[in-house]
Amino acid sequence: MFKSKMILGLAAIGMSAIIAVGGTYAWFTSTPTLTSNNFTTGTLTAKLTGSGGATTLDLSAANKLVPGEVMGTPTSITIENTGSANLAWFGKLVFSGNDALKDHIYIDSMKMEFLDPDGVSTWLSEDEFIKDGVGYTGNGAGQGEADWFNSLKDNASGKITLRNFMGNQGVNALGYENQGSLKPGFKYRITFKLGLTGNTDDTLQNQPANLSYKVISTQINSDALENLISGGSIHFQWFSTNISTQK
Repeated sequence: MFKSKMILGLAAIGMSAIIAVGGTYAWFTSTPTLTSNNFTTGTLTAKLTGSGGATTLDLSAANKLVPGEVMGTPTSITIENTGSANLAWFGKLVFSGNDALKDHIYIDSMKMEFLDPDGVSTWLSEDEFIKDGVGYTGNGAGQGEADWFNSLKDNASGKITLRNFMGNQGVNALGYENQGSLKPGFKYRITFKLGLTGNTDDTLQNQPANLSYKVISTQINSDALENLISGGSIHFQWFSTNISTQK
């Protein structure tokens, strides 16, 4: 057990922007060019923002955690469609640093909110699917969803570690953990806390770890989805149904 606090180096979470649009950073901007569908106009822009509208997310609450401790202030990621066309997106956490830390940093809580353009009202009830480091059935999550996340628990700590969360292929073989679809102006907000397992030993003290969140997006048709991610087309109907609930 540590005698001093552990420095994880999680001062910020972010991702290099692919394209700058209008002074803000966009994860994906495209004028669709596929000809094997009836999508001919509009632009796609999925903008990622953090707390206070910044493009980086503050994770200073996770800095200097001791084993068994959880960051006090949650971190939020907002994914917004700032373009003029419907889009589908896939998102995932990206880790760099001492690889062994992925077995000890865990997801203590995580939920997803579905926001209207005003950023307050919602088009679906929130889905809180991880709580206290394990799968959770309250606030929109069902037993099947909880069972899936509980299958990612680490045997040693009993928590959903970063390694297991980031290594799962629940969405697709490329390891994207989240997905969604958005009409222009609509948003997703993912909020989470990280913890440090109680069995973390002194060899990992003061080791750096950095997280980012990567989003890729495309238009909603089978060809575009398959072109973006092999096997992505199997989600076409789900994306389309999801869009129909945004009014």
